[in-house]
Amino acid sequence: MLWLVTDVDTEFDRVRFDGKPKYSGDPGLTDGVPHLLEFFARFGIRATFHIQEQRDPDWSILLRYPKVYELVKEYGQEISAHVHVRKADYETRKDEITAAVNRLREHGYNVSSFRAGWYFSNENTIRVLEELGIEYDCSPLKNSVVGSVRWYDIPDSPYHPSYADITKVGDAKLLMIPITLSLIHISEPTRPLYISYAVFCL
Repeated sequence: MLWLVTDVDTEFDRVRFDGKPKYSGDPGLTDGVPHLLEFFARFGIRATFHIQEQRDPDWSILLRYPKVYELVKEYGQEISAHVHVRKADYETRKDEITAAVNRLREHGYNVSSFRAGWYFSNENTIRVLEELGIEYDCSPLKNSVVGSVRWYDIPDSPYHPSYADITKVGDAKLLMIPITLSLIHISEPTRPLYISYAVFCL
């Protein structure tokens, strides 16, 4: 059986443009998200929105653009935690990811899935996510290198990783859902929108 999983990295525009967005404000959030929600609804597509949350309130979409969450929920799409962490160590990841997930849950969004910013997940991320009760990590980008992690030889289908090597099958409770293909370009006159998707067989 062939499965198609569609998801959207929902971030502040300055993340995508190295701190220098091409537009004022965050049109990817205020205009792009409603556009995608309408598009998905029109064609009956179920999607997961990985919405950026950070410990720093200035980088919290929930606090700055709560309407984004309200719309995604209203359209019946899944909300997922999306946290950017540059450092690989356990303590840094625990601090940043826990703050983001707890904020979401305090506001009534009981997320069960996660995507790391820049697809930078690792063995320490597995530990943190399991401690928080997160069930899925949608970070692995097939055939890429992110940080010290080489995603070349990972399975094409969802797998439970090893605590010693996130790219290998193991005994972790967390389920890794690899991205096998990415970036569909949906044109709009002035604002290109991108979504990623995974194709795998079960």
